[in-house]
Amino acid sequence: MPKLTEAELHEAIVQGRFGAITVDTNIFDKFGCNLDMRALRALGPVAAQHEIKLIFSDIIAGEVQTHIRRVAAEQADKLRTALNQYRKAWRRIEAVTDLAVPVDLNADPAILAADEWEDYLGAVGGEVVTSEGRANMGELVRRYCAEETPFMTTAAKKAEFPDAIALLALDAWAQEEGCLILAISKDGDWQAYAETSTNIVCVPEFEGTLNRFNAAGLDLAFVWDIEDDSDHYPFITARVPTV
Repeated sequence: MPKLTEAELHEAIVQGRFGAITVDTNIFDKFGCNLDMRALRALGPVAAQHEIKLIFSDIIAGEVQTHIRRVAAEQADKLRTALNQYRKAWRRIEAVTDLAVPVDLNADPAILAADEWEDYLGAVGGEVVTSEGRANMGELVRRYCAEETPFMTTAAKKAEFPDAIALLALDAWAQEEGCLILAISKDGDWQAYAETSTNIVCVPEFEGTLNRFNAAGLDLAFVWDIEDDSDHYPFITARVPTV
């Protein structure tokens, strides 16, 4: 759909035109893929109070888990290296794993990532949209060769395949459900694709979008703080206004 103005987006929310809301990986990355962040958890109450579905492409679900796994593995490697240097400097005879008894250096970061995602999905009441059977391979190839959105005329366009699969699957899901999806992504390719779709509206601002639901005078009020007690990101506290 063509890009909506602030007034048009406000009106669309007021009229309940959106049947689902989704977010891109870059929104999770903004919060360091910390799925305990209150802002990310607030997606659940938003969807529930406004009676819309919260959906995630399986591509996005996989990318978020990959980012969690990658950071967990990197930090474990750094800790292992530091403990080994400590062991040598202090002439300790214990094995590195024995020096870090409370820490399981052999834990599988993939299991951590999968567990965190499943916990998050359950907490926010989200649904994963599978790409299989929805992302049409013929359409994918056609867009790639024609350099149509989300494939651009850049040397890095091969890296856009995950976005293309996710968007085609979300588009197909919206057609199946007969609803309009509000997608939140800072990616220009997502926004360009949405402008060619009749099923997806894409906006770049995560916090601003959630606040629009409040501005529309619906069920939730969101109070934003300028600091979080860990990473200094804004967070949401939700309350039901008194009547």
